[in-house]
Amino acid sequence: MGDFDSIKIGVCDAYWTPAGGNPATDEVFLGLTKGGCELTYTPEWYDLQVDRYGRSQTDAALVGESISVKIPLAETDMRKIEMFAHTATKALGDGNKSKLTFGRFPGYRLGQKAGRLRLHPVAMGKSKTEDVIIYKAVNKAPLQLNYKLDEERIFSTEFIGMIQRKHINGAMLWEIGDSTMGTEGLQLASTLDVNGLPTNLLTMVKQSGGTIWISTPQHPVYTEQSDVNLRTAVLKAYCEFNGEVYDITSLTTFTLPNKDGAWINNRQIVGNARLPNQAPNLAIEGVGADAFASIAGNVFIAKTWEGYIASAGYYKIKGDPAVTDSSIPSNWAPLALGDNVWVVVRASAGGMTAEASVIVQMA
Repeated sequence: MGDFDSIKIGVCDAYWTPAGGNPATDEVFLGLTKGGCELTYTPEWYDLQVDRYGRSQTDAALVGESISVKIPLAETDMRKIEMFAHTATKALGDGNKSKLTFGRFPGYRLGQKAGRLRLHPVAMGKSKTEDVIIYKAVNKAPLQLNYKLDEERIFSTEFIGMIQRKHINGAMLWEIGDSTMGTEGLQLASTLDVNGLPTNLLTMVKQSGGTIWISTPQHPVYTEQSDVNLRTAVLKAYCEFNGEVYDITSLTTFTLPNKDGAWINNRQIVGNARLPNQAPNLAIEGVGADAFASIAGNVFIAKTWEGYIASAGYYKIKGDPAVTDSSIPSNWAPLALGDNVWVVVRASAGGMTAEASVIVQMA
C-alpha cells in the first residue's frame, strides 16, 4: 500500500561526502555517468477505515518514506569501488600496493558507511536552486562490472536514504531545491529560560512540523483509599528538535477531558441515566476522565473507589465491543472491582497538544 513518485533527474553531476565529512571541504565529484540518473521517492500510506462507512477510506496515515537514486558511474576506478562497495575491506601491502577483500559475518551495519549524496542538474549551471540532497545515503546495489570489448565498464549504483535523526521533523530524509539554504529560520535561541531550555524551543518545534508527547507510567495506579501514593502518577512531557529530546514538563499544562476519556476494552464508560431499562446514548452519556482522577500540576491522582467511584453508577460494555451490540441494555454491566480503566490525559504547550492514557485499576 503506498504512493509512488518518480522524478527524472536527467543529466546531472553527482557529489559524495563520506560519513563524518564536511560538505564544504570533503565533497567528492563522482565523475561521468552513462544512462542518466533516476530518483524515486515513495511515501507509504495506511488507509484508515471504520465500520460505519464500510470499505470507504476515511483518511490515510503516513507509515513510512523511502528514497532511492540509481547512478550508473562510467569512471570506475578502485577508489569508487572502495567508496561504494560498502562491505569491502582495504588491505595494504608494500609501497602503493592495495586490494579490496570481501566476505563478512552477518550483522554488518550499513549506517556507519552512510554519507551525503548531492545531485546537481548540469543544465542549471552554477545555480544550486534545483539540487537534490539525500542526507544519509548508502549504496545497496550489487557490484556488477562489465568486462566487454564493446561496452564501457559501468558501476551501477543504487543509493537509498536512511533517516538522519539530527535533522528537524519533516527534513530527515532528503530535500530538493536550493542546497545553499541549510536550515535558516529554524535555529534554537542561544538564550535559555529559567528551566534551562532554549527560549524559542516550542516555537521552533511547531514551525518545523514537530509535536509534543506525554510519558505515563506503564504500571496501573490504584483507587486505593488509604494510601495516596498508590493513587498517584507523575506525568512528563517531551518534544524533539533536530534529533535532541527535551523535557518540557515545566512548560506543559495537563488536563482531563470532562465529557469523554474513560475507556474499557476500547469502549467508553457511560453513566446510568438510561440503564438498566434502555441502552445509553453513547454520544452524550460518556463519562469524562475527570470522573476518575484529578490533576495537580503534572501529578495524576486517581479518585478512590470507596469515596467516589463505587457510588457513581458507571457502566461498561460486556464482552468484546467489536461483536457486542451496545444498543442492548443487557449488554452493559456495572463497573466492578478489579476492572482496569484507561483514563485519558491531555497536554498542551506552545500551541501543540498530545494525549496519553493512564491505567487506573479499581481496587
